[in-house]
Amino acid sequence: MAKRSLALALLFSAVAAGYYMLGGFNPVVIELKECRTIRLAGLYFEGTPQDERLGESFRSVEWLISGSPGSILHTIYYEEPAGKRDTMRVFVGTDAAADLPIGFDQLEVPCNQVVVAEINAHRFVMPSPVKVKDKIMAFAEDNGLMLQDVFIDRIIGADRVQVWAPLKSMD
Repeated sequence: MAKRSLALALLFSAVAAGYYMLGGFNPVVIELKECRTIRLAGLYFEGTPQDERLGESFRSVEWLISGSPGSILHTIYYEEPAGKRDTMRVFVGTDAAADLPIGFDQLEVPCNQVVVAEINAHRFVMPSPVKVKDKIMAFAEDNGLMLQDVFIDRIIGADRVQVWAPLKSMD
């Protein structure tokens, strides 16, 4: 019995250490920032997560990014799938170049202020998109802010993601 307890304690310690090392205990940092209109060049996709066209969309935007140093991947999920066979609607893009490449769509999101959630953790231990959106919405509600209901995932690095939620204009 003691050996089993020791083995479980060691296993738990190893899992906790791995989770810590991957950034699993890092907090989601939420801030209100100034911004300007967000202009993206990219592709709209509607289909299932297993559809090869989704991968093609990501590869096409990654090709666009490779020609623009400093550009990063952006995704806007209009409809997230609950399962592998459910329909999803997403815009996959990057910071818009001066000239919109042929075959790409341009998307503009008006922005004066934005709630930014910053996540620094390995993708295996990052909080779910739903949890991050819930934190952003709670922050907005606590501070009397009205969101546009658009959430832009900015993939800055393998272990760094920002989720931007622009505020409604008070014009």
